[in-house]
Amino acid sequence: MSKNFQLNVQKRDEKGNLIRETVNIDPSKTVAFVVDMWDYHPDITFLNRVHYLIPRFNKTLEAIRKLGIQVVHTPANAIEDKEPMPPRKVHSPNWAETPQRKAVLDIPQQEAPPKIPYDPPMPPWHYTGTCECSPKLPCRKKGLPWDTAQWNAMPNKDVYLAENDLIGDADNEAEAINIMVSRGYDTIIYLGIASNMCLPQYRMFGLHHTRRRGYRVFFISDTVEAISGNGYDADLEAFDPDLFPAKGSAVVQRHLEKYGGPSFLSRQLLELTNMSPLGNDKRKHIAFVIAEDSCDTKRTLPEFAKNCIDKKFRCTFCFADPKHRNSVQDLDALYDADLLVLSMERRFLPAWQMDRLGRFIFNADKPLVALRPSVVAFAENGRKSKGIGRVVWNNFNREVLGCNFLGTCSSQSGFVIRPIPQYLSHPIMNGLENMRISTKNPLYRVTPLSLTTTPLLMAERQDVQSDQIVAWTNNSYDSSMFYTSLGCPDDFANNDFQRLLINAINWAIEKI
Repeated sequence: MSKNFQLNVQKRDEKGNLIRETVNIDPSKTVAFVVDMWDYHPDITFLNRVHYLIPRFNKTLEAIRKLGIQVVHTPANAIEDKEPMPPRKVHSPNWAETPQRKAVLDIPQQEAPPKIPYDPPMPPWHYTGTCECSPKLPCRKKGLPWDTAQWNAMPNKDVYLAENDLIGDADNEAEAINIMVSRGYDTIIYLGIASNMCLPQYRMFGLHHTRRRGYRVFFISDTVEAISGNGYDADLEAFDPDLFPAKGSAVVQRHLEKYGGPSFLSRQLLELTNMSPLGNDKRKHIAFVIAEDSCDTKRTLPEFAKNCIDKKFRCTFCFADPKHRNSVQDLDALYDADLLVLSMERRFLPAWQMDRLGRFIFNADKPLVALRPSVVAFAENGRKSKGIGRVVWNNFNREVLGCNFLGTCSSQSGFVIRPIPQYLSHPIMNGLENMRISTKNPLYRVTPLSLTTTPLLMAERQDVQSDQIVAWTNNSYDSSMFYTSLGCPDDFANNDFQRLLINAINWAIEKI
């Protein structure tokens, strides 16, 4: 018999405030429902997002099985045991002939538990036909129209089906009840697609339906994704250049945590089963994402890490693809990272790459340390450079960093950077009471800062009375953030700057 274990989960109260708690899981009373993992979809961008989710998805399922939890795949409109299905352009196995499917059909009819009062509101970003590639719907032109999509919502051919798994019909609530009652399950863990449609309510195996029957439900937040517009808000029927799929997934996640059930990250299951990519390394894990051309941080950050922090922390570097400017390599490292150090400038990543980066930034347990160029990490510069299926986030500086970027300011005589006296007690300022950095590098005009920020450093211009804030913290999306507009190569040669960055990393890690 498998051992019971604990999970750290998060949920939200009626006002949306985050609540963390530890729950006990009995594997013998727990089942994992995999909802609608496609191997075809007419929206090319969303299909790619699902495709890039598969490796982590399979690893998570393997951990679930090792923990002794039953896995049930619940495909929709893809089980040919009731009526003939229209021909498909993509091959689908005959699931009706598998032993995993027959095992479900052999379960005797069970009496359904009574329903409890439960009427959650519809999730936001419910997707009304806009394409994730761009508001001009290029996928609809290139792929199949939406009215045939229902026949292609089949399990992704790359999702591993194990011998002891089960296959249920996603649209048959009786099968879900038969599985739950016959085996005495009282807890369900959800994975799959899409978190604002099929996973909660459009399929009868969905989270809302099972919770309405009194079952305890959870979902693994980094193995579910929402169908969401990219540059167009389908709910408001209006263009929104700062809406993209990862943001839609994060908004829906908060909605489900409030109205559906608690969430947790897949890394907990991998750690419980000794499957973590980090192995036995117990150090906190920092992922450095570096994609910029103005500050040479692809050189200075690895040198800083090697000289200053890599004995205390495990460091992974994700660099821009040398062949594709708007692409970053190895972003799957973010699944198992504790902190993101970001140095990025005007890059427009594919939606499936931005899923990794954006979901980390929106996660309540994932702090961020951002350097100079990141004030315009995903922002256009007066030109439409996004491209089909890529993400623009012009308001990153306001939404996450908590500032109002208005360009640069320079001084012939340079700037002197000093601590702000009233915030010397902040942990990031430890040992920097007498900090004085002189620089002739242009600084950024970033005021007014958000009311949620705490300013730490001020730059005084020598020739004109004009001060600029150059370092601060912010609390955005329930997580902690530090930003500094310093980060040029000569800054890294300064001991005070190195101490500032070390302190910021330690502060951020300790906030987890």
